[in-house]
Amino acid sequence: MRQLVNLHSILAAVVMAGLAIALYPVTTTANPQALVRTDPSSLGLRNGSQGTISIRVDDVQNMYGMEFHLSFDPNIVEVVDADPSKPGIQIQPGDWLKNSFAAVNKADNTTGKIDYAVTLLNPAPPVSGSGVIATITFKAKADGTSPLKIDKAILATRQATEIKADWQDGAIGVSLLGQAPSVQQSARPGTESSGGPSGLPQLSSRDILSYGVAGLGVVAFLGALALGIVAVFIYRRK
Repeated sequence: MRQLVNLHSILAAVVMAGLAIALYPVTTTANPQALVRTDPSSLGLRNGSQGTISIRVDDVQNMYGMEFHLSFDPNIVEVVDADPSKPGIQIQPGDWLKNSFAAVNKADNTTGKIDYAVTLLNPAPPVSGSGVIATITFKAKADGTSPLKIDKAILATRQATEIKADWQDGAIGVSLLGQAPSVQQSARPGTESSGGPSGLPQLSSRDILSYGVAGLGVVAFLGALALGIVAVFIYRRK
């Protein structure tokens, strides 16, 4: 009788251990993904007045260069030239990337496009954290709402490795009261996954690790259950 109780205790312990492995939640820690956004996300202006919007990068690690392409409604607002001494229309570089070189800095008030690209220069170290990349001064032309849409943004390390980032758009509202429009405070992935050859979504290494550990847990549980059944069968044969 005592042997039977011990056998049942061992079997219960093995089964519980297998269940614990199978059901234990897999948790991993990851650095926050960088975010490219307008600051503020929403700006209100009266017709003829001016206001500024900054392009910020938040929670980035080891960034050495960045480019972004922004679109707006040229019928509602226009970009005020930050440097009239140069040809064309420029925006104001931010103070975060000091000792940097702006390879592209142009705004087009006809098409409603802004293109900006900047990189640090040796021996400047890369930057981490959050800061302002550029500041844009807009002048209101007509009543309405102009989206500030980030069409593209690329962040890179010193080794020219792309840094993954999410994007968050903004908006400018022009009205008699100068009221800022409401915008959705949600970021969208900067890089969309196209999926694998079969059309299924691609799995990240973290997903693979999670599924792998969960699978091992199920195997361990089934193995423990099979061993228990065999042990009971052998005991009853004696």
